[in-house]
Amino acid sequence: MPLTFNLLAPWGHTPERASSYLIELLPAFTGAARQLLFEHSPGRGNPKYTGDYTAFAALIRYLDGQGRNGFVAFEIKYSESMREPMPELKPRHAELSEASGLFTDPAAAALRTNPLAQFWRETLLAQSMIDNGLYDEGYLVTIAPALNYHVQDAAEVYQAHLREPEDGKVRFVNLTLEDVIETIRLSDSGHAEALHHRYCDFWLVDGALQLNAPTFGQALPRTRQRRKPVNAG
Repeated sequence: MPLTFNLLAPWGHTPERASSYLIELLPAFTGAARQLLFEHSPGRGNPKYTGDYTAFAALIRYLDGQGRNGFVAFEIKYSESMREPMPELKPRHAELSEASGLFTDPAAAALRTNPLAQFWRETLLAQSMIDNGLYDEGYLVTIAPALNYHVQDAAEVYQAHLREPEDGKVRFVNLTLEDVIETIRLSDSGHAEALHHRYCDFWLVDGALQLNAPTFGQALPRTRQRRKPVNAG
């Protein structure tokens, strides 16, 4: 969540700038951002949606060029492996998967297990928001560092389970954190530089490793004194 706040909080203060970022990053996006929400769900546990407690890390509400309501939901990862413990799946997930029209095989076992299950549940939540009339269109966007191959590989595999995007269906988009930062740099170099330094400047790690390299592999100094032999005489 710190990365989510640091990355997106400024977008909530400058909706026009947020809109320009989304136009650069998302295919076919022409909307105007209106509101930023963190840790958002339309109704945790509500059976109208997924009936569980899934929530998006953040969500931006927007209006498109025709005045239709849309959303961009974000799932932001940094060091996660996509193997974290899963919540219990419910029959509602299977119902939504079948009805959504989003998947080449809505009953695929791979969608229900790590590393794809979270993407699947969040996609179902996003589509249920459209199907229940809260929005006319939407995006589910994952953001993770390019070097986090766990997330990048999972996103690539997950996209292979999706049908081609259609009107009225949520679009899944995977972005690297580096590409998002470079998009921010186009209009806010200070924010971009702070993000890069905090989350992507791995030279800081390399420097620390080189500085301490001479001590790696050496035995720890022995601090425990030898016991004196017992005097048997």
